[in-house]
Amino acid sequence: MAITVDEDDIRSALDADASEYPDPDLAFEKSLAESIVNDDLEPHTDTDRSDRLKLVGALIAAAYVDDDGDVTQLQQGDRSVSFDSDSALSHWRKALQLDPTGRLSQLEQQTIRFGTPNVRGCD
Repeated sequence: MAITVDEDDIRSALDADASEYPDPDLAFEKSLAESIVNDDLEPHTDTDRSDRLKLVGALIAAAYVDDDGDVTQLQQGDRSVSFDSDSALSHWRKALQLDPTGRLSQLEQQTIRFGTPNVRGCD
């Protein structure tokens, strides 16, 4: 069952109305959020989880709308997401907290890579 994110839910997360963000202005972020929820957080056939995932999708979309448009890096599979706006990051954190699958945080963790210099000269 595919999740569809509602534009009104996105606007609610943004504390905005339709005059500020008409549906066409939200189309890209809505599509992006639906892709993340449906491709990366599935399976979600349980109705209770689906309702919650719709909210997660709305928060993801709100994070992208509220950001200044500068997503530093976004990759399918191994995904790295960063936001320039504290407000956008706040929406993303709420989405992480509400995600009933726990997969959104796993996707985020997959992209964390640390590199340390070899100070001993050993390989």
